[in-house]
Amino acid sequence: MAFIEVRGLHKAFGGKPVLRGVDLDIERGRTTVILGQSGCGKSVLIKHIIGLLRPDRGSIVMDGVDLVKADERRLTEVRKRFGMLFQFAALFDSLTVAENVGFALREHTTLSDGEIHRIVITKLAQVGLRGVEDRYPAELSGGMRKRVGLARALAMDPDVVIFDEPTSGLDPVTSANIDQLILSVQKELGLTAIVISHDVASSYSIGDSIALLHEGRIVEVETPDGIRSSSNPIVRQFVERRVEGPIQIV
Repeated sequence: MAFIEVRGLHKAFGGKPVLRGVDLDIERGRTTVILGQSGCGKSVLIKHIIGLLRPDRGSIVMDGVDLVKADERRLTEVRKRFGMLFQFAALFDSLTVAENVGFALREHTTLSDGEIHRIVITKLAQVGLRGVEDRYPAELSGGMRKRVGLARALAMDPDVVIFDEPTSGLDPVTSANIDQLILSVQKELGLTAIVISHDVASSYSIGDSIALLHEGRIVEVETPDGIRSSSNPIVRQFVERRVEGPIQIV
């Protein structure tokens, strides 16, 4: 049984369908990449998985809990099991690195300042950052900000970490560095990772499985090698970056 099971998920906004019957299994302790073009519904799917949106129909079961039927109190508890690395890290500019990483701990726990500081230093070390806790986001490179964002996502010891376009806006070398960081942290901590991406090369590097979302449906789920060798014309056009094919740009 999958850790997270999505079945027949439908969602429309203003009468416009975005998700059209998504089926997806997220395996515990593995990295699942949700790949697709911009605007295909990746972020909407993630918002359903973490309980921020309710589907028009369909189900999402996480570790035996039906998130669609859960009340707000139960959803709040479930959300604490998720960590999120946002696309551009989404750090608070007015807070130091330490204050950013410890933000959720101050909001949602009764830990002392000393205990929070110890956790902050540990999480920063896990993402390869030391001695930066008193600096501000504006003083950091793009790659360092991503690392701080990941440290913050790890602060509450989540079961699942969601990476929203983790290599977006980064140069190729820094992107490869972030890919390696995701791999090492996922293996070290045994995390279940969900990565939203349109970066094919990065997906090949970090994914145990890759799910291609197109027009509100998962059209294929495969290993990186399976995606590379897929005969599905939608998959082929996307991974080969071809203009001609069933994917239409509007």
